[in-house]
Order: sequence, then structure tokens, then C-alpha cells
Amino acid sequence: MKKGFAVLRLLISLVILAVGVGAVWFVSTGHSLPFVSGSDDNPDTLTSSNEKANSDDLHLSDYSWSELSDISAEISAAPTDEEGRSIAQSYGLVDADGSLSDDEIQIELSNGMVVSAQLVGIRHDDKSDGTGKAGLTFITMQAIANRPVNSNGDNAGGWQSCELRAWLNGDALDLFPTDLREHLVSVEKLTNNVGGARDASAVSATSDYVWLFSAREVCGQINWFEHEYGADYAYLDAVPNAEGEQYERFAQAKVTSSSDPSDTLIRTYQGNETSWSYRTPFFFVYQNLDGRYFYNVLSTGYPYGYSAPDLSQGVVVGFCV
Repeated sequence: MKKGFAVLRLLISLVILAVGVGAVWFVSTGHSLPFVSGSDDNPDTLTSSNEKANSDDLHLSDYSWSELSDISAEISAAPTDEEGRSIAQSYGLVDADGSLSDDEIQIELSNGMVVSAQLVGIRHDDKSDGTGKAGLTFITMQAIANRPVNSNGDNAGGWQSCELRAWLNGDALDLFPTDLREHLVSVEKLTNNVGGARDASAVSATSDYVWLFSAREVCGQINWFEHEYGADYAYLDAVPNAEGEQYERFAQAKVTSSSDPSDTLIRTYQGNETSWSYRTPFFFVYQNLDGRYFYNVLSTGYPYGYSAPDLSQGVVVGFCV
């Protein structure tokens, strides 16, 4: 009989001990013990929750270019833009308020320069191979060079035929580190590839690994001809307005064709503020005037200017992985 009571007391003690341990665990973690029957929590759920919480602490610079390429492919494969964006947010590339992260990632160029890049768009660019949207698009936060668009001073052939494009998709690629270069994705860029164009039929696509941004991609809706020369010339704005769509980064910063309220467009080259070229040509003939230019961002960050093609300016580039 005494032996039976001893066993009973032992069982009661074990139950009390188990309840006590469970209470301490719950107070410490906010979860029931994962092996307790009827618990809503399990090890898999806890791991998933912790990973989700930790996504807020992730930064662009935490990833290698190989990892960013994998993330981009995952975003690209998503059935919808919303799902792609949700994936980007889970990796810390989109902030809790839904805006693109301001984080930057460093790029060490082979000539010794160090620049940084920032995410400028998600599922924005069409891949050249026709397999859908590239997941991630980046912009350099500094100019990678100071070069003219065309040393001959002409804009005939536009972006497609210019010297700067040939350099960017040729020798300039060797500036990029191997781990980035081998993950670059070629995308389609729409540009006036005639030069002296008077309607949007001059706009065509090129396939590029690295490119200059168009005026439209930065500023959104363009009205420069109308503003500068009056309503009779507003139809000429249709040409730059056919060169793609504004990137999310610039829309988020409220950049327009006449305003950069957050100084988003200010760039430097070797520590000095610099103007930088768009790939958008500007050709205007009026009476005895014959102007052949490319549009550019001013060194102050003002989004509208134009200059002769043989003028050396900052080279700020975009690329996809």
C-alpha cells in the first residue's frame, strides 16, 4: 500500500514539474512547448516566424551578387507583380511601408574605383530572351566614368549607334567584378535610335547588359518641348515619352521633368558633383538653328538639361541581375 502511495506521489510530482517547465517556457517565449499535445505551435512554424521577423534586419549589402541573382530569379518567376514584391520584401529589399529599401551595395571596379548601387525597380525590365521580367534593376549611385556619348558631336543613330553604348557593353564590362558580371541579365531598352526624330515611330528596342537611363525612365511624363517652345511643339514630346516608363525609385522620390525634391538625382564622379547623360537624343531644327544633343541631368540634380554629344559627362548606369 505504501509502495502504491509512493508511486502516486512520484507521478504527481512529475506532472507538477512538467506544468512548471511549461509555464516557464511560455513566459519566456510566448509559445507552448512544441511537443505538448494540442499546441498550435510546432518547430516548423517557429522557424518560419523567426525567419519572417529577421527579414526586417536584412540589408542589400548582406547578399552576394550570386544570392541577389537567385532572389531576382525567384521574383521574376512569381505569377504576379504583387507576389514578386512580397518575395522582395521577405528578403529585406522592400521596407515595411512598401517603399524600396534605400540600402546600397558596394561595387569595386577593376580600375580601383569603388561605387555603390541601389535598387531602382522590381520587375520593371523585359529580359532580352523573352522569358519575362528581370526581377531586380539597379542604378549606380556614382558615375563610373566621365565620357562623351559620341566624340564626333552627332546624335545620328541615337543610343543604338553611339560610342558610349559600345563602350558600356564592351570594354566597360571588364570594370565590373566577376561575381557581378557573370550574373548580369540583358534587357530591352526603348530609345529614339534615329536621332533626328519627330514622332514616336523612331523609338526601337536594343538589348543591353549595362545602359544609360532614358529621360522618361527617370522623370516620368516629359513636357520639355511644350514648356520650352510652346504648345505648337508639344507633339515632339511624344518621342522621349515613348522611351520606357518611370522607375519606381524615381516615382517614389517624386522626381518629375522639372523637379527633384529629395536630391535623388545628384551624382558625383571621383568626389565631385557631376552632370550625367541620359540615353535620350535631342534633335531640333528651327529656321537657321540645327541642334544635335543628348538630354542630361545637371550637376545640381535638376532633371532637365541638354548638351553636345562630344561633351564628357558622368556615366551613371543601370543593370539587372
